Amino acid sequence: MKPWPEVELSTSTDLLLRLRWLAILHGHVRPSLAVTGGVATPHDGIKALLAGADAVQMESAILRHGPAYF
Repeated sequence: MKPWPEVELSTSTDLLLRLRWLAILHGHVRPSLAVTGGVATPHDGIKALLAGADAVQMESAILRHGPAYF
């Protein structure tokens, strides 16, 4: 068994299904909603907030571009 040196980071394409479910659930559940995965650009984060997210996590974008990206 060999270690796997690469990590598969999410992309904006991964966000589409998350946005759909976020928009469906927003207003129908009491807990805060957060989007994780698929937020690759600041525009993706804005889309998630407009769809009803209370929080957005952008780990892949930071790992890919560094903290100065924002």
